[in-house]
Amino acid sequence: MNCKVKQGCLTSESCCILLWLAFTLFPVSVVTAADNRKIDESQQKEVKAEMKGYVGDENGEPVIGASVVEKGNTTNGTITDLDGNFSIKVDGKKTLVISYIGMKTQEVAVQGRKTINVQMVDDSKALDEVVVIGYGTVNKRDLTGSVASVSAKDLAAIPVASASEALTGKLAGVSVTTTEGSPDADIKIRVRGGGSLSQDNSPLYIVDGFPVSSISDIAPSEIQSIDVLKDASSTAIYGARGANGVIMITTKQGKEGKTKVSWRSTAGWSSRSLKAYDMVDQKEFVQLTYEGLRNGYIFDNGYNWEAAGRQASADLGGVLGGEQYNPFKNYTWGTIIDPATGRVQGDATSAWNESWMDAIQRDNAFRHEHQLSVNGGTEKTKYMFSLGYLNEDGILINTGFQRYNARANINTEVNKWMKTGLNVSLSNSTQNFSDYEGSSNSNVWYSAQFMAPIYPVYIKGEDGKDVLDADGNRQLDYGDGSVQRPQY
Repeated sequence: MNCKVKQGCLTSESCCILLWLAFTLFPVSVVTAADNRKIDESQQKEVKAEMKGYVGDENGEPVIGASVVEKGNTTNGTITDLDGNFSIKVDGKKTLVISYIGMKTQEVAVQGRKTINVQMVDDSKALDEVVVIGYGTVNKRDLTGSVASVSAKDLAAIPVASASEALTGKLAGVSVTTTEGSPDADIKIRVRGGGSLSQDNSPLYIVDGFPVSSISDIAPSEIQSIDVLKDASSTAIYGARGANGVIMITTKQGKEGKTKVSWRSTAGWSSRSLKAYDMVDQKEFVQLTYEGLRNGYIFDNGYNWEAAGRQASADLGGVLGGEQYNPFKNYTWGTIIDPATGRVQGDATSAWNESWMDAIQRDNAFRHEHQLSVNGGTEKTKYMFSLGYLNEDGILINTGFQRYNARANINTEVNKWMKTGLNVSLSNSTQNFSDYEGSSNSNVWYSAQFMAPIYPVYIKGEDGKDVLDADGNRQLDYGDGSVQRPQY
């Protein structure tokens, strides 16, 4: 086919005709990049084949229940049977991951094999961990009793005031509760529950081999480890004293080497974890009080609806404490209820609206702790000194906890058959707490939670504004007449 180009150009109509003729006379196939990917994927499609294997330990014994999983695909897996055998379908280019509790995890490449044998090795790191018991220290591999442990690393991550608090949620079978939410609150520890209804269920505390009455004065930063002995075989050396469990604390000791000085500071804030309940506001409280009075006159005294409403309005002021506690200064207690609707007047305006819960608690209570330690020594003499300071504000205002603590450990090997040691601990703490006795009304949290919203925290005048003392300070309204209030 000859195509003559005139003046060196082709029109668009000519190009379309030429392309149509070319594809008609000389058919071609077009392969896109996407088609190339599909071809490659089809060529590389996985071919799974059944693989069998055996998992044993170092002594040649079968490992029962070992997990065998394809690496990167946790949905394709199995476990070994009673003879240590397993069977799994897997691509020849994949890798199998074999794991078992107390043994090191192994990865084995399939490499097209039909069978494999795997020898598992004990995880010596976990088994060689040292645990403190009544008779001394043993490795976990040799431990037969029930012992739970918390290390210094775990304690360092918990900003708490005492060793007792540090155990919270850390050990199975050990419950830690506090009597209240203040920083210095008494802490109760129970190991596997209580064993007596009438006697003390507290465990026995052992610090560096010596029995103590409490561990609340020990700073967590001074502790190397905490071991809790929970069963009879572990606590046998302590006899009846260990019947409720034994908590053994080992404090940090000096280490051989150059003198090492370290400083650690932590700071934080605490707030109420549970949100406050939704409570009725001032108008709702007055409305409910009125309806309660009115319904009492109707159902208990036989009043009709109108008469009961009038009597309830007349008695409302006496029930609620008089006009001095009426926040709606544009109405009296006798007129606050609209007789036509039986509802609180819509344009009633409150002169105060003070929350007792907000008045007694602080948000973001500040806490800071500082610890200085010095340790070192030679092959025969090792020493450790530490100083600590803690200051923690409570969520309840005017409560807090402050502690100074010091500790010194010196150990010397005089000769092969004689060792001496000095372990001294000093602690001085100051506690500011809410002290109350008697009924639940003496509890500041209870009283503030259920205080009616119409009652102000501070004494108010006839205009609803604060009544200040001679120094210009607001005066708390105790409601007992101890403070002279203006006469209305």
